[in-house]
Amino acid sequence: MASTLAVSEWTIALQAVFAEPERIRPVFQPIFDLQRGVVCGFEMLARFDYDAFQATPDKWFAAAAREGRGEELEAALIDRGLQARSRLPENCFLAVNVGPDACAR
Repeated sequence: MASTLAVSEWTIALQAVFAEPERIRPVFQPIFDLQRGVVCGFEMLARFDYDAFQATPDKWFAAAAREGRGEELEAALIDRGLQARSRLPENCFLAVNVGPDACAR
């Protein structure tokens, strides 16, 4: 269903997410050090809580880019992830995927 959404539906969904950033939910994928057998870091991934439809993160970021708000959505995710950073174990790194345009800012 998410791939057939009209542009106006994405506009409404993105407005809702930007109005309520808690709809962007960071999740953390553990990264293991196989030699030591321990978790050494986490990769932050995005999930979106929006009841109107279920769409994968790539669809959300593509829709935001079409609206000219891709960097804004990436920044909102990073902000949410950094807020959650304190819940991760100490001595672990946090990896965040961002597009090249977001890094250039």
